[in-house]
Amino acid sequence: MGAEHCAAPKVRHMTSSVEVTWPLDGITMSGTLTLPDGDGPFPAVVLVAGSGPTDRDWCSPLLPGTNGSGRLFAEAFAEAGIASLRYDKRASGPDAAESARALYGKLSMRSHLEELVAAVSVLTGHDAIDSMRLAGLGNSEGTLHVLHYVTSQPDVPFAGVVLAAPPGRSVGEVLLTQLAQQAAQLPGGTELMPEVEAAAARYERGEPMDLDPRLPDSVKMVLASFESPANLPLARELWVESAADELPNVDIPTLILIGRRDLQVDATADGIPLEQAAAGKDDITFAYPANANHVFKEDTRTPAEQAAAPGDGYNEDGTHLDPEALSAVLDWLESSPSRIAGDCVFVPFCPFDPAYWGTLLRRADHCYLRHSYELAVVGPAQLLAGRTLVALPQGLLYRAKQVSDLIGGPRGSRPPPKSVFRLGGVMPDQGVAEQVAVFGSTSATDTGAAILVSGVSDGASAS
Repeated sequence: MGAEHCAAPKVRHMTSSVEVTWPLDGITMSGTLTLPDGDGPFPAVVLVAGSGPTDRDWCSPLLPGTNGSGRLFAEAFAEAGIASLRYDKRASGPDAAESARALYGKLSMRSHLEELVAAVSVLTGHDAIDSMRLAGLGNSEGTLHVLHYVTSQPDVPFAGVVLAAPPGRSVGEVLLTQLAQQAAQLPGGTELMPEVEAAAARYERGEPMDLDPRLPDSVKMVLASFESPANLPLARELWVESAADELPNVDIPTLILIGRRDLQVDATADGIPLEQAAAGKDDITFAYPANANHVFKEDTRTPAEQAAAPGDGYNEDGTHLDPEALSAVLDWLESSPSRIAGDCVFVPFCPFDPAYWGTLLRRADHCYLRHSYELAVVGPAQLLAGRTLVALPQGLLYRAKQVSDLIGGPRGSRPPPKSVFRLGGVMPDQGVAEQVAVFGSTSATDTGAAILVSGVSDGASAS
């Protein structure tokens, strides 16, 4: 049974941005918090940039232009009523050179995860942010850091994630495909690819690459970066990483987005292993926008034109987000089971279907009801997902032993939940016209508090 969502007119919000900084292991991190107009609380997205020196806006000093997709996504989210934080990794942005000295030999997948954890803490600490409706959006290598966050049992869980151009093969395999494309554009480049593959094989065995001096300088520069002591141990960890390996461990709603004009992550070569890894997971959605490139700019050039100038169409002035890709992300945020954006969700009521209730309760745990509680619902007593359901003809009731069970910490240590979770439906066999349960704010000072309950039966209300 699917979810039916409240229809609401699209509203274009005024937006504002503010620079934020925070310390992490002696280094100051920087980011941009973009907010819709108003007091909130707003659903929010943390944007995680791709590899190397790519900054918070998804711009790179290796590519021309400053019109980055990260900034454009943040602005589009704010116009749709969704806040966001995008941040410079410690090895990127204006202070990258200074930070690199402190990070020499310390870069790792773990250090990137710590950056994301810190960014989430900064974002959810803002009064205008609804921490119960938080999503992660990573691009390219950033998708791997988002996946590591999801599977690390974080203190602040994501309600859902967007994986924009995730590698379905190992990063090493993806890189070899990219280098083959580059070599094909150079005289004699294709004939040298066996030397590239041999160097990669040595690297995978833990040996020096021992690069052939005949290789094009551009190819040697990329391969040499994986052996640079400044990039270790990250480079060796990254070489074998694949989103397909992590995807089976993800149990929250996920949107996987791969553009068919992407020259780095391929809709077929990477999309197929990702779809295989997601088999049987109904909360994972795939989208393949026809004209989106690796950073989800619209690119209508021919494949030959793209291959001849692969960095064009990324960050130059005049480039814009691919409309199909942007719509896919916004629609998913507003209507997916994650309930990250949008005003409310109505779920058709079916108390006699254990499988349906098990799915519903798991989704509720991921989004709003993350702590111990008892659920009582109209219908015969039965045991579902470890929770006892008791017959209550007057409606639905969520109860907690104390308010801290609902707010996620010692009593009073965090504000009450700001989100609203509603269940509704018709139960003709019970003679009930409509039933709605609301999960909203409660006092953080009372024990044994119950969430507001409302039900309508033959015209009479009960609570």
